Amino acid sequence: MRGRLDFDFGSAAYRWWFGSGNDVFGLGIGGAYYRVGASLSGLATLNGESAQASTSYSENAVAPLLQVGWRHAFNDSLRMYLNASGVKKNGGNLNGSIYNAALGVEWYPWRNVGFGTEYAYTRIKLNDDRETYNADLDLRLHGPSAFVKFRF
Repeated sequence: MRGRLDFDFGSAAYRWWFGSGNDVFGLGIGGAYYRVGASLSGLATLNGESAQASTSYSENAVAPLLQVGWRHAFNDSLRMYLNASGVKKNGGNLNGSIYNAALGVEWYPWRNVGFGTEYAYTRIKLNDDRETYNADLDLRLHGPSAFVKFRF
């Protein structure tokens, strides 16, 4: 028996920044695309006779995206940030929500190149409602990340 689960997510948003000085707050709106795909295949043998079967599934959806953010600049090259975003789609075959939050630090020792580290939490909870079945995907992802960042 062999199984595979694929999840793709992409988003685009515009964020407006409010405030001045060392602290600014952002509000963003946009759209998100996500796709869930799964496949299952197997081979069974009984008394020398073999049978093979496989099935696959793929569904996608588009949903609105909302973002909020905060930035605190300690100086020109070091800042701290908090980002949160959410996608929620009701109706349709594939529906549910995707939420993300991240707390991080960015350091730019050079004007356009820097380093970052963050701790992020993501919750993905999707449901596919059909007449013949009901499939759920419930993922929680969390942990640290490190980046090389470029800004222009």
